[in-house]
Amino acid sequence: MAVMTVLPSIMADWGDHHMGGDSGSMWIWVTLMIVFWVTVIGLGIWLITRSAATRTPSGVERAQAILAERLARGEISPEEYRTTLTHLQ
Repeated sequence: MAVMTVLPSIMADWGDHHMGGDSGSMWIWVTLMIVFWVTVIGLGIWLITRSAATRTPSGVERAQAILAERLARGEISPEEYRTTLTHLQ
């Protein structure tokens, strides 16, 4: 958080030397810069979590899940389950 306290003073000092001494509007640029970086970091985190959450199972994984559901509902016997599972792998 030290950057948040130092940055405005650096920007104000820079404005005094490079913008004709009018540092009154520098707080706008500092605020915009902070908003920009928070947005960029937030977007990066959102993209990473979204790509991790939307992973679709492979065909074999989905077939194994369906097979397990059929066994749980009693549609197939445990022997049929094991036999079919070995064929899937």
